Amino acid sequence: MKARIFIDFWNFQLTLNNVAPSNYRVDWKKLFPWLINQASEILGSQLIYEGANIYLSYDPGSKKDIKLRDFAVNILDRLPGVQVTLKERKARNAPICPVCHQSIKFCPHRNLL
Repeated sequence: MKARIFIDFWNFQLTLNNVAPSNYRVDWKKLFPWLINQASEILGSQLIYEGANIYLSYDPGSKKDIKLRDFAVNILDRLPGVQVTLKERKARNAPICPVCHQSIKFCPHRNLL
């Protein structure tokens, strides 16, 4: 049986931040075979790694996110069978009042944005 891995990068990273030491770094080359082996054990059937899709969003105005984008394009996307999908984050619209349906630009309780 063939298997493909799908990873939402930010859910993966934020979960990892909660369970691993702050200096822990993922060995992306070893991650996919490890995941396939874990799934094979759970299913009781040998799976064949077919590839991985990684979905990632980034802020083009952030220096940190520009480095992240470069990592995704130059490292992750070049791993065998890995396809990275990058999406630019867009600013959210201001919330809308449920009564008058106008944008709420300032917090009515704290007079803040």
